[in-house]
Amino acid sequence: PQISVIADAYYNNVENKILAIPTKNIFEWSMQNIGKVDIYGADFAFDVCFKVNTQYRFFVNATYSLQKALDVTSKTDPIYSKVYKHQIPYTPEHSGGGAFTFENPYLDFSYSVIYSGSRYVLGQNIPENYLKSYTDQSMSFVKEIKWGCCSLSGKFEILNLFDEQYEIVRYFPMQGRSYRITLLMRF
Repeated sequence: PQISVIADAYYNNVENKILAIPTKNIFEWSMQNIGKVDIYGADFAFDVCFKVNTQYRFFVNATYSLQKALDVTSKTDPIYSKVYKHQIPYTPEHSGGGAFTFENPYLDFSYSVIYSGSRYVLGQNIPENYLKSYTDQSMSFVKEIKWGCCSLSGKFEILNLFDEQYEIVRYFPMQGRSYRITLLMRF
């Protein structure tokens, strides 16, 4: 098997961090300047490829990100002290994902998962601003047929496999389970 593991850690001290925050309309966003932000984080990635032979391959990958993005503008200012050392809006502390793919001569199969931890929609990390975590899982089936210099591939996807109700942006729920068919012809 081919194995790849990547890990890194970082620290950023950002002045005048600009965030786009959605307003009452998903098409209108408000720009917010956060005076100072300390960002501590670590990212991990793992990839494995198993080749049974030239026709059968398995791929597994996973990622995880830990990020503390804290507003450190002012501890003493009456306005900014309410959000001092709070996680900045719409930034989850934990996130990640993974996928499993099985390639073969008959019908390729993939399963993927995306995870976003809980986050807050405003600077104050209080219950009223809390947005719960979510997991989005999908699977797909792909078939490619080649003839001469052309190929036709078809893909069938089941998105949000378990019909989870969640919001990436507060008050704008994401679509439940859905299906997608894609056809692609190459010359």
